[in-house]
Amino acid sequence: MKYNVTYFALVTMLLVVTSCGGGGSSAKGPMAADPLECNNIFEGNNLYKQFICRGSETPRMINADTDRNSVNPDHDNCNETPVIYNNERFGPKYGHYFVLVDSTEGYAEEQYKLLLNQLIDKDNIRLMGPYDKISIINIAGDGPQAEELEPIFAGCIPRNGKEGTMYGSLHSTISGETTRNRMAGSAQTFSQQLETAGDSFSQLSNVKGEYSQIIEQIKVLSTKTPLDFASDYEYRKIIIFSDLMQNSKSMSLIRSCRDQDSCISYDDLKAKYDPKLWEGLKPEFGINPPEVFVYYLRCKHDRDMNIGLIELWESYFEEIGIKMSYDIETSCQDIVPSAKKS
Repeated sequence: MKYNVTYFALVTMLLVVTSCGGGGSSAKGPMAADPLECNNIFEGNNLYKQFICRGSETPRMINADTDRNSVNPDHDNCNETPVIYNNERFGPKYGHYFVLVDSTEGYAEEQYKLLLNQLIDKDNIRLMGPYDKISIINIAGDGPQAEELEPIFAGCIPRNGKEGTMYGSLHSTISGETTRNRMAGSAQTFSQQLETAGDSFSQLSNVKGEYSQIIEQIKVLSTKTPLDFASDYEYRKIIIFSDLMQNSKSMSLIRSCRDQDSCISYDDLKAKYDPKLWEGLKPEFGINPPEVFVYYLRCKHDRDMNIGLIELWESYFEEIGIKMSYDIETSCQDIVPSAKKS
């Protein structure tokens, strides 16, 4: 898959013109990621890394306020104030990755490893830009109200003081009160907080919930201001770990999909619901809608990828104007499939 190589060539020119000539110099202008690594990723078949790379071409300015605040372990906002350069505004918000973990079915050991490897793997995190925000919500399904869910983690990716990555110029440039040691300390604190959030999923195999409110949670993301996922971000991304078996008071796929071992069509699903209810469940992301990446936990309900569930969700996201890409879990050995209904 190729991704606008011409555009990345322009970004390369931007880097040559505006990047700081050395790790110890002060910031001179906007900087974007070196496009070489993401160009190589777009030529390959790793869909998740391709998903992350989209946005790396965004020019960013070093933000002294965020650098200063990032040493605070409780700091969860990115770029409180914009940076003005040549009468152009940079920030205050670049990207926001919102991770929805649907744990209502409980997770087997292999699924848990997949979750952690993708969620907090350093090789994936380093593809995300400095000042981007990561938020994580666990859809545990132990209550009927998606509106009550709060992130178990929300944090801004700090500059780490290191060279040698595609964001090396942004990470390593010293500016104002910022030092390499301070940036390294902020990065270590961020990594520890993210790992702690990951540890909270270690007991998921023992937790099962009644509700799987995927659609409701996406709706809440578009409307609940404290979740900080509004269109003032330059790009927004939703990452969903789920078996996609929606089950709530508003909408359920249990009878129309799981119990008959084959999903009804998307049009037939819509026809079952009052049009006002259906429209009311749609998110309101406004301009610049987010992208969605689904890690489809298929092994329990759709081991052979033949019940039509992923196609149903593709139709849903297409209707609401959101680009969806997905990958599937590959190891089903230790996962017991759901019992088929007669």
